[in-house]
Amino acid sequence: MRADILKEVASIKMSTDIKPNFSALAADFKASRNTIKRYYNMKEDENPKKKRTYKSVFDPYEDFIRERAQNVAGCTYAALFMLLNDRYPEQKGLAKYGAFTAFCRRKKIIIGRNDGKAHVLFETAPGHQLQVDWKEDLTVHTIDGKELYFNILSATLGASRYHVYIHTIGKTRSDFFRCVRMALMKIGGSVDEILTDNMAAIVKITSETKSGRKKYPDVLQWEKDSGIRIRLCKPRSPETKGKVEVSNKFVDRIMVYDGLLKDEDELKKKISLIMREANEQKNSGIGLSPLSVFEMREKQCLRPLPDMKLLEAYEKAGETRKVPNTLLVGFNGRNYSVPTDYIGRLVRIVGEDSEVVIYYNEKEIARHKVSDKKTNYLPDHYKQALRQTIGSKVTDDELEELAKKNLEAYEI
Repeated sequence: MRADILKEVASIKMSTDIKPNFSALAADFKASRNTIKRYYNMKEDENPKKKRTYKSVFDPYEDFIRERAQNVAGCTYAALFMLLNDRYPEQKGLAKYGAFTAFCRRKKIIIGRNDGKAHVLFETAPGHQLQVDWKEDLTVHTIDGKELYFNILSATLGASRYHVYIHTIGKTRSDFFRCVRMALMKIGGSVDEILTDNMAAIVKITSETKSGRKKYPDVLQWEKDSGIRIRLCKPRSPETKGKVEVSNKFVDRIMVYDGLLKDEDELKKKISLIMREANEQKNSGIGLSPLSVFEMREKQCLRPLPDMKLLEAYEKAGETRKVPNTLLVGFNGRNYSVPTDYIGRLVRIVGEDSEVVIYYNEKEIARHKVSDKKTNYLPDHYKQALRQTIGSKVTDDELEELAKKNLEAYEI
């Protein structure tokens, strides 16, 4: 809008009733005659330039997109786009990813940040390397507010960038061996080496070696039995295993489902969905999807799988669980209690004949009879928790009676 033209035509209107010479004014102001005429005929409260109204297929979902972007740490455009396609299938295919990012920018839904560091590309021979890393200490919530704690072993083939994500609760050496075995089975073959960092499950920091790192004896034996070398990247140099670091960004997409999941089974399904999306999305560096490159170039270069039964021997029996405030950890569809001291800690649950034994750092902390009941508290565990809840307000006898009454509700 030309303020100088507006001022001139306003002055003409006030000083005379004679219609001005629009052509002369256009020449003086170097503007279109029609523009001068439109400014002259414009009402006082009228805006001569109407703002363009943009319509998008994403308009009905703006509040949902904005809420996820603001409340989910580490959220990305790609994660939001995937969530929309998953949660609102009726709009899937109506607009592409570029239209979605343009919508977010227009609505000032800005997320993501560049760290400003240089990351050079490097290639490895097909079938040679599998880069492995933990995406650790993740927490999402179900629809009813239950907390789901978990870790993901992220594995990426060096040549094709084919990704595998394995859900796990713990990060012990046993969990590492199990997750790697499952990753190899999903890939359908073996590699020459696994590249990873200083995982506490694999190495210990020591002054005995020049590098200050030493692999545990069973890790060295696992290398021999599997025929796969575990190579440690340089400390504080995550870019060395940059392909799996990039893969971890796909894992971040799971966080947009926080508060939207039914249970742990649905969480695992979403992880599988993210893995499929990651493998089907075209890689800007190679111009093809990881799945395409894997099928065309790398799959046939993989070595045969090692003896899986032999590798299973490195996985201690049992399941790892994080202890919630209820003291109850799940095993085979039933919940068993542990002492209050272990709230928030990772414990291992093992089925032994007719009993369920729970360990913390290989120390036995609870032993239950196998039960058909959904909830199984040991009386001492329940009384410990009850005492923490009500404090010293009641005597020991009153606490005993209250605990007995409450446990009867669970038929214990």
